[in-house]
Formats: sequence, structure tokens, C-alpha cells
Amino acid sequence: MADVFDFRRRNLTLVMNHYAQGKQVALAERTDLNDRYISQLVTGRRNMGNQTARKIERALRLPEGYMDVDHRAQQPADTTPQNPATVGVVPLVQWGEVEDARTAVANADPARTEAWITTVVPHSPNAYALRVEGDSMQPRFPTGTVLVVDPDVAPRPGDFVIVKEQTGEIVFKRLRKDGSALLLDAANDRYPMRPLGDAKIVGVVLSATEVFLRRGRRATDQ
Repeated sequence: MADVFDFRRRNLTLVMNHYAQGKQVALAERTDLNDRYISQLVTGRRNMGNQTARKIERALRLPEGYMDVDHRAQQPADTTPQNPATVGVVPLVQWGEVEDARTAVANADPARTEAWITTVVPHSPNAYALRVEGDSMQPRFPTGTVLVVDPDVAPRPGDFVIVKEQTGEIVFKRLRKDGSALLLDAANDRYPMRPLGDAKIVGVVLSATEVFLRRGRRATDQ
């Protein structure tokens, strides 16, 4: 019979796939844990204690106790996003549809919706997905990577964010802080770090994955 340590080990793999593209080093950076320690937790050589479980939940903005529950047995019958704790599907929208913090889903054209993205990450009804374009966030986020974005999450330093430039262009960067200054950082060293300035953060990236399913219709439509 599974115990809480089994649930935490399974959930660690789950969140690593959705938040860090299945990469232990990326999850370690996101949660401020040692990647060797994460490897020991994943393989079962060590059990995850309460302190580590709560630290992961805080770092990934998951509800307290999330790591202690077997989520495989708790998928809701109706997976359409309805509240901030919903696990379900979000529409894959075009970058040009992200005008401000909460219009991407409203502006999405159902007839042109390329896919509905299945996600286990708790999110608001305004959450949506974007496919990475360009090379500014490579190699960590290759072109084609699908991001789940929530405009209702307050950004904080260290988060990956969607930003609207003064020119109207929508970009994907990491938010950094240097003293009192907020900076936008690209993963690709060819692009220098720069001040946030008058640009506006319009969404926080909750997860990233290269896998997306159910092209053109919602999971609940099948």
C-alpha cells in the first residue's frame, strides 16, 4: 500500500515534467534544491520530508499539501478550467492574441484554436498556452515548447514571465531583480539582460512541455 513518501516521489516526477521539461537540474534551479538531492528523491534512495515537500509547493505555487496526495486518482470528470485549483485543459493561443493580462482566452478564436493543452498544474480560468517562438530562451526552451501561462498569478523575481513591450510586442523572459531594479533575462547569452522599464508583465509561466495533445478540440469534447 502506497504511503505519503510514494505519493511525493510520484508527484516529484509529475511536477518535474510540467515545470522543468523533465530535467532535474532545471527543477533544482526553480526550487532552490540540489539536483543530486532531487535525483535521490526521484529514484527512491531518499524519502522526501515535510520541509522539502512544502518548499517545492511554495516554489511552484502549488497548494499546501499538493505533494502528499495521489493525483492520479483525483482527475475531475469535467476537466474544463473553472477555478484557481482546476486541473484540466487550456487553449493554445496565438502570441498576437495576448493583448493584456486577461484577454488571451477571451480573444482566442475557437475556430482557429490549434490545440487544447492538458495540464496538471492548478490555474485560473484565464490561463492559456503559448508555443515558444524564436531563440531568445534557447537552449532551455527550444522553439515549439508549449508554455502554460496564468495572468492571474502575481509575478516575483525568478519567475518566467510573458511581457508586453511598449511597442506592443509580446515576449517571453525570466524576471530578475538587482537591488530595487527589475530586469528581463533571456536564457540565450546572445541576448543581454535589460531593465523591465515600462514594459508590462501580462502572465506568469506555470509549466513548460513539448508535449501537447487533442488538436483542435477540448478533451471534454471527445
